[in-house]
Amino acid sequence: MPVPKKYFRKFLPSHEAFKQSRWARWFGGWLHHPNLWHLNRHSVSGGVAIGLFTGLIPTAANDRRSFAGSAVTR
Repeated sequence: MPVPKKYFRKFLPSHEAFKQSRWARWFGGWLHHPNLWHLNRHSVSGGVAIGLFTGLIPTAANDRRSFAGSAVTR
């Protein structure tokens, strides 16, 4: 059962609103490319894949926090 694009568009900011946000200016023109704002199955699946990949990479900060947490609870 496909989910309509209109349902997700309610939750996404518009391109203009995103351009005016304070934290988006840090990225410059990288996030202002119009193709990034199209919802199709390729762009959504690519975004989910990148998010899962970056979310599951263990970082040095996570290692330190887990070591500190295990040392405290031990």
